[in-house]
Amino acid sequence: MEGSRLYSITVSAFDSDFDPAALKTAAHKELEAYFGEFEMSDFKPSLFRSATILSTPLAESSRPPASGFFKNAYIAGDWVNTGLPCTMESAAASAKVPEL
Repeated sequence: MEGSRLYSITVSAFDSDFDPAALKTAAHKELEAYFGEFEMSDFKPSLFRSATILSTPLAESSRPPASGFFKNAYIAGDWVNTGLPCTMESAAASAKVPEL
């Protein structure tokens, strides 16, 4: 289709009923707010309830720092405390190891 676009939406810590019609309506409304009026030709929702952690004060306080445990080792991953939420961006930030 000429002029067609593919959008991917991630909803973190989704805890509502999985209603594909309601999700399509909500997604369309959100996308229109940013991209203007458009027709949504297809919609394929997927549900992975445990794909994203629920960021609670307890979970955040349990995230270890990237360094400090060993003089010659660093840890990296989205679960490392970088000051960012537990995301891909946090994982990338945790990999920025200072020079040894």
